[in-house]
Amino acid sequence: MEKQPKHQFTGLKSLENLKDIYLQTYLELEAGDIVELSHFQNFDMDWNQLINSGTFEATHNLGEDRKLRYTCQLENSTEARYLFNQISERTDEDLSRIISEFLKHTTKIIAVTVDEN
Repeated sequence: MEKQPKHQFTGLKSLENLKDIYLQTYLELEAGDIVELSHFQNFDMDWNQLINSGTFEATHNLGEDRKLRYTCQLENSTEARYLFNQISERTDEDLSRIISEFLKHTTKIIAVTVDEN
């Protein structure tokens, strides 16, 4: 009778790899990079700050008392402001199209910091 190979528990190693991928995904941007607003959908943001000034902060909790903070400048704030106002005023089927168009607006990363709490 053939012995079945023993499988080692790899859950912890997999979890560590997943954590590394997660951090790399969020920490991949640098000052000077230009990305769509949709990149920040999982971040905490003050949307009014974004619309009113064009400069905003997007923050994301990295765990272990660390917070990632991107300071950004919206590239075309006039058009984005117009679309944002359209989103606020609409309730019809065009709403998802307008939101999608709004999230395609680009923003320039001004600064990247990781805050330790």
